[in-house]
Amino acid sequence: MTSHTPAGSEPARPWQVLPGFHISSAATARTLPEQPATVLCLRRRPPQPGDYPATWAAPPATDIRHLPLPYWDETALPRLHQAVHTVQHSPHPVLAHCLLGLDRAGLLALAVLIARGDTPDQALARYTDRGVRLPDGQAMNLLTRYAHTLTERR
Repeated sequence: MTSHTPAGSEPARPWQVLPGFHISSAATARTLPEQPATVLCLRRRPPQPGDYPATWAAPPATDIRHLPLPYWDETALPRLHQAVHTVQHSPHPVLAHCLLGLDRAGLLALAVLIARGDTPDQALARYTDRGVRLPDGQAMNLLTRYAHTLTERR
């Protein structure tokens, strides 16, 4: 994978990765322009009351799932596959978030792009257009491993 290192800080708003799939920080999750059908909370801490707008609990209720994505441990690769599968098979719209919307959410966004057919370099180019830094080195190493597993399956 080509290395890109854009300057930038925490995202100011959710990023539409693909139609019907956004990523965000925990703070900007509630600014999504439409109520998501599914929310994937990728943080270690489970979702808490008040994390999301109260309207998301009213019918049709948003399916809020806690799927921690610790990209730094041995559960990382199977959890990343599970998260990508969830995005691919959840009703749209889907929102995935972590604390800052960079490392875990960014990793998932890149993995979804690669799973749908982008090359790793194409996925990275889309991500860098966001104007924020790339996920950290451990997350990028996991992305490389993920891309290799997809190549082996094809």
